[in-house]
Amino acid sequence: MHIMRPDIDQLVKTLFGGKGNYIPLLELGIHPEIKRQFLGREIYSLSDDVDFWHQAGYDYIKIQPKADFHVPGYIADESITNSIKWAPQSNGTITCWEEFEKFKFTTPQEIDFSSFELIRE
Repeated sequence: MHIMRPDIDQLVKTLFGGKGNYIPLLELGIHPEIKRQFLGREIYSLSDDVDFWHQAGYDYIKIQPKADFHVPGYIADESITNSIKWAPQSNGTITCWEEFEKFKFTTPQEIDFSSFELIRE
């Protein structure tokens, strides 16, 4: 059995319209339960997440900064490994100018980029 080795250059070449040696796997997100079942263990850390993406044959790992957008009415879903907050499907968060003026927008200083620093190590 041929095991694919991660090769970010193949993904980048494909994304920029080039022809790589193979069609890269690409996912914007994979449910934590799927990752757990694939690895046969819980995902507790960024290192565990790297293990999943690498062992599953992806040429990259999806990471993103952590930010709390202070959206009122979020509904927490604790039924999965990582808590997910769902926006209510009624009116929008901001429906008038007064709500816009009162809304607490996240500042760049409040965004946590630590996962980017950790992944570099």
